[in-house]
Amino acid sequence: MKCFKAALMMLALAWPAIAQAELTGTPFVEGLKTPTKIVMTRGGNLLVSEAGDPRATFVANHGRVSLVDRVGARRTLLDRLPSGLDLDDGGALGPTGLWVADRFTLYVAFGIGDVTKRNAARGEVPNPSGLSSALFSSLWRVRFSQEIDDVADGFALDPAAHHGELADGREVRLVNGSGERARIRVLADLRDIYPGSPPNPISASNPFGLLLPRPVRAAARHDGDVRACCAAPRRDCRPPVGRASGGGTLNGYGRSPFVGLVRGHVAMTGGSSPRPRASLRLPRPSLRNASTRAIA
Repeated sequence: MKCFKAALMMLALAWPAIAQAELTGTPFVEGLKTPTKIVMTRGGNLLVSEAGDPRATFVANHGRVSLVDRVGARRTLLDRLPSGLDLDDGGALGPTGLWVADRFTLYVAFGIGDVTKRNAARGEVPNPSGLSSALFSSLWRVRFSQEIDDVADGFALDPAAHHGELADGREVRLVNGSGERARIRVLADLRDIYPGSPPNPISASNPFGLLLPRPVRAAARHDGDVRACCAAPRRDCRPPVGRASGGGTLNGYGRSPFVGLVRGHVAMTGGSSPRPRASLRLPRPSLRNASTRAIA
């Protein structure tokens, strides 16, 4: 027993040096703007969601998605995405979760941005100065004409024009410098805020990742709680835009169903009437080679 205690003591004393040695490394890629999430493409490259510029040089709606190849070279895939300073003005909140559905299709979730700020009592309240974008707390689908790994030049949105078009449910079509094309739609515009408790009269939703259980095609996961998720539209359906109603249930506009998950409660809506059903039935998956997985 004494020998065992002595060994434990020696290990505890040596641990800081061991930990420091394990953490030693060299940067793989630099120049990222508040990197938030990372996923792998079908071609073995990395996609990184970047929330936006650091506080000292922050410009609203400069969120970005970058592709990083196997040697650490970065190139822009999507630029001028929704981005705003958080409630404490401490850092950017913008693109968060990513999911590569197939070689041509990418899903992007967006955080809460600058929807809320601190008041004089340090409580969380709606931003009195207004929002930098109408598309915070939303889920987008982006389809490229080229395979994601082969896109040569980035696609840049015009926040003043394109964010409003997307919020209205319209498709935005972009062409980059190489003549490649991208089509962007908003699949769900989630509720930004929920009732809070003192000293915070409200609570921000802040989708921070994508959770992909089967048969649901894509879901927005909020901080510490699954508030709402939505099914990706079938190919014969017009992609709808949904808004979360009171209680967190999503109302779907269009023929694709939307699903709400709030504290274990499951409800399904088809069209614009939020009528909970006893069973959960979704259309058959339409994306090829889909698999059940979660994106951290």
